Amino acid sequence: MEGTMLYIIMHDVGDGNHIDFTSTGLHSILKIDFGTNSKKDLLFKDFPPLSPFRRHAISNSFLLSHFHADHYNGLIQVLHRREFADIRFGFQNVYYPRFPKFPNSSILEKQMLFFNRLLLGDYSGSQQYDLIRIISKQNGRAFKYYPLSQGNRVQGGDMEAEILWPPRLITDNEFIKTVRDLIAKIEEVLSRHPRYDELYRKMNETPKEASEAGVNTDDLEEIELSEAEIPEEIANLGKDLRGIANRLSISFLTDKALLFLGDLECKEIATVIKYLKRSKFNHSEYMIAAHHGSHWHDSLLDIFANEILVSNGRRMVVKFKEGYKGITNRLRFTYLEGSIIVRWPRLTFECS
Repeated sequence: MEGTMLYIIMHDVGDGNHIDFTSTGLHSILKIDFGTNSKKDLLFKDFPPLSPFRRHAISNSFLLSHFHADHYNGLIQVLHRREFADIRFGFQNVYYPRFPKFPNSSILEKQMLFFNRLLLGDYSGSQQYDLIRIISKQNGRAFKYYPLSQGNRVQGGDMEAEILWPPRLITDNEFIKTVRDLIAKIEEVLSRHPRYDELYRKMNETPKEASEAGVNTDDLEEIELSEAEIPEEIANLGKDLRGIANRLSISFLTDKALLFLGDLECKEIATVIKYLKRSKFNHSEYMIAAHHGSHWHDSLLDIFANEILVSNGRRMVVKFKEGYKGITNRLRFTYLEGSIIVRWPRLTFECS
């Protein structure tokens, strides 16, 4: 065993997210998200020297914070670009957020899967299956995959992350009402668009055991819909569902050194901070601001981070919440600095 310096790299990908915990030898211990909303080729400008996606490199684990294209579309680009044909992800473990249980959760999950199929270009109508399927094609090795929820722990070398969100069960009345109203709205809009209503009903005819196993259906595989064809009213529903997905984003704390807030909305930020305060947590070396720094709740005033890292581009930088300035010694934007590299406070990890 040999001690090796560990760094956190927040890659400059515009309005997206791509973070590595990596050593000086470009051995990636944990990769968090890999996507962008930018039309520029920002995802790949660090290939090499910063990215661990090299022909012989290994990335131990990949964690997807939530199922939004700007957090994982890089996986699809690697799969389809000829210049990366010899790249292998090499993940041993893949993690993604567990879908919580709450009233009507099964209906909402089906609706989210359907709109991902239309708007994000997923293959099967199962977010989890498509993620696993994409990685399998370019991984170069067998891997294990796990859904994560509050209380789970993720180990990477000498680093351990505690999952703070999402919970396994949601009982919050406001969230439940929001979901109920959104489900009714989606059903009403689909009723005005028979083609899409038929596709949605067809997807839901898939046997439950097949859906859970990630089995692709021939009917859905044959559907080819471009975003340009989708009526505005349908596309706007996708935006509503994105807000729900934000509320179910993964948040975690690593060894009290890094607090990752994912894309959490304000109310969920407050719930996470309350959870942390019960464990006497009030300070971290680093924080990754919620939703590119555009989401804030005043409960954050009760904690402090020596440095706050923000992954943002031209669109999101103008939405930055000024409150973050009051809870840190140093604020860092990829929009201003490019890719940000910081040293892990514990200095070394053990690499076999």
